[in-house]
Amino acid sequence: LSGSVSTVNRITRSWDISKTNANGASGIDLLFEWPSAQNSGITTPALYHHNGTVWQQQAASNTSSPTQTSLRFTGYTGTFSPFGIAEINSTLPVTWISFNVATENNTSVLHWQTAEEQNAKVYIIQHSTDGVNWNNIGNVQAFGFSKTVVSYRFVHSSPASGINFYRIQQVDADGRFSFSKISTVKYEPAGFSTTIMGNPVMGGTMHIQLQQPAELSLWSVDGKKLWSKKLPQGYSDVHVGHLAKGTYLLHAGTEVKKIVITN
Repeated sequence: LSGSVSTVNRITRSWDISKTNANGASGIDLLFEWPSAQNSGITTPALYHHNGTVWQQQAASNTSSPTQTSLRFTGYTGTFSPFGIAEINSTLPVTWISFNVATENNTSVLHWQTAEEQNAKVYIIQHSTDGVNWNNIGNVQAFGFSKTVVSYRFVHSSPASGINFYRIQQVDADGRFSFSKISTVKYEPAGFSTTIMGNPVMGGTMHIQLQQPAELSLWSVDGKKLWSKKLPQGYSDVHVGHLAKGTYLLHAGTEVKKIVITN
C-alpha cells in the first residue's frame, strides 16, 4: 500500500489506475494480481481505495474469488486514485497527504507530507525516464513515529530532458517497504544558450560554450545520430576531425543548431 505501513497484513504494492471515459452505469470490473512473495500474511484479501485522506475498504459483496495472489472486484463506480489490497476489515494508517514535483533552477524539487508514521526508517527517492526502469537517486531519513504532519524535501540536481518520473520507496525499520504514487515533471533546459566558437568548424575541433550543463547530440542531415555527449557549463572542445566535410545538426533539448564542418 502507498505510504507508511505498520502491522496490517497487506500486499506490499499499490495500484495507481486512471481512466479516459466516465464509468458506465454498471461500473467497471477490476482484476488485481500480485506475486505471492508480496503477501505479508493476508488470509482474506479486500480492496481498499485512498480518497486523498484515508484508505477506505470497498464493498466486500463486490469481491469475487479472492486468492493469495489475486482479487477481482466487479461494478466499481468510485473515483480512480491509488488502490491497495489488505486484510478484510483492517484499519490502515493515514500516511501520505501529498507528493508533488516541480522544476526549480534547472532541478527537480520533490515535496511530500505525511500525516502519520509508524516505525518508518527511511524514504528512498527513485527516478525513471520511462516509468518502468527505476534508479535510486537519494534518501531522506524518516521521522519515525508521528501523529502530526511531517514535511519532506529532496532536490534532484540532474533531471533528464523530457518527462521525469519520480516515486518514493518508504522502508520500515523491520525491512518492510511500500511505494508512493508516481509524480512526473517535464524538464526542458531553458535557453540552450550555446555558442559555437567558429562556425564553419575548421581544424577538426568544435569549440562550444554552454551557459549551463547540457547533453548534446550531433546528427547528420539524413537523420543519423553520430554522437551524444554530456558537457559542463563553460567552454568545451569536441573532436570532429573524423567526420566528413559537410552540414550537421547539433541538438540540445528542443533547440537545434546547424553546424558546417570544413576540416
